[in-house]
Amino acid sequence: MEINLPPKRDYSHLSVVPEFQDIPEDKHICSCCNAPYEDIGSTEDSDIIEVTVKAHVRRVNRKKYRRTCNCASQPIIVTAPQVSKVLSKSHLGNSVWTYFLLQKFWHGHPLHRIIQNLASHNLEVSAGTIIGGFMRLLGLFIKIYRMIIDRSLLDKHWHADETGWKVFEPLEGKANNRWFLWIFRSNSTAVYVMNPSRSAKVVEGFFEDESKGIISCDRYRAYSCFVSNSNVRFSIAYCWVHVRRDFLAIIKDHSMHSEWGTDWIHEIRELYYLNSLRIAQKEDTIEFKKCHTYLEDAVKTFKQKVDKQLKNKKLADPCRKALESIDRHWHGLITFVKNHEVPMDNNTAERGLRGGAVGRKNYYGSGSVDSAEFTAIMFTIIQTLLIWNINPQQWFNEFFDFVGSDWGKNFEHWLPWNMSSERKSELSLKKSHDPPR
Repeated sequence: MEINLPPKRDYSHLSVVPEFQDIPEDKHICSCCNAPYEDIGSTEDSDIIEVTVKAHVRRVNRKKYRRTCNCASQPIIVTAPQVSKVLSKSHLGNSVWTYFLLQKFWHGHPLHRIIQNLASHNLEVSAGTIIGGFMRLLGLFIKIYRMIIDRSLLDKHWHADETGWKVFEPLEGKANNRWFLWIFRSNSTAVYVMNPSRSAKVVEGFFEDESKGIISCDRYRAYSCFVSNSNVRFSIAYCWVHVRRDFLAIIKDHSMHSEWGTDWIHEIRELYYLNSLRIAQKEDTIEFKKCHTYLEDAVKTFKQKVDKQLKNKKLADPCRKALESIDRHWHGLITFVKNHEVPMDNNTAERGLRGGAVGRKNYYGSGSVDSAEFTAIMFTIIQTLLIWNINPQQWFNEFFDFVGSDWGKNFEHWLPWNMSSERKSELSLKKSHDPPR
């Protein structure tokens, strides 16, 4: 039996630091007659990957020149320009701010752990310095955040979801500190919105009057209320994974109905299988049309089975509730049938909220409203870069060097959809992955 091993990883993009290992003098002589061995100018080479993190002081020496002429209109002494720093009055360089941002908002580390890690490299930074820097950077990144939102509103399909978040700043009229982190994930962007409300007003506030398309979501009423109270610009695609969870709950909590629940799980699995066959075919081909017909027939049979069992007056209450939910949400559960580009579930949004869930657990939320807004902005920028397979570490470092203290520059060419393919390749996180089209 032939075993296909995965290909070896390619590290050719890493820089190489030569290191020569020599033989001690007493070891390259003949042990019999003490005659020396001759250097033949050859080496036996091997590669070892190392990572070295080291804090250092970057001492910038700006050269000065004195005027040698008598032109009074010109300065007597000229000095080389300042180096580029995104926070001009901070003693911390751009790489340090990149480190802070990615450690917290990409890797989910709490502030005290970031400080502790830097202290192990003999660099002590106070929490106040970091938080103060974040609040100063808010004015810069909010511009990029708005550009990403503008791009998102041009798309036609979004995955939406929300999760709880804590904001420890009292708000007038709000009895607790429970906020919500929302995600609106399209093919080209991942927009996060922090809001004290979990109502349909948040969904309505995100989409502008000209936006239209399909929203993939769970069965939370905020999404259905938004669509029903709006016009026909939007339609809902409900998540089949949530439907499947209803039957799993019945199997777990009502063992006498486990066979019944398992049967429905197999029915849902069959729909997933037929849909996967369909999307594996090229659109407008005979194979695609055949698979589409098979799927339509299976969906029709599924609904007939639901209707038939609902007519059974002896159906147990937990089972009836599960089927009534399917019947009530059927119009959104079959959106994927006519729109093959729309997946059957909302897993994309749920995966997008993982970073928020980790952050909520590790650093408990945000200490202020401004901090909460900054959190949503950073999640948005980092996750949008990752959609396009762009390395956030490299992007932030180069972006800070470009911007410096002049925040009035044009940033549009730093957004992934405005980059050339060559530029995206330079910033690529993994060379083997292609960005979305």
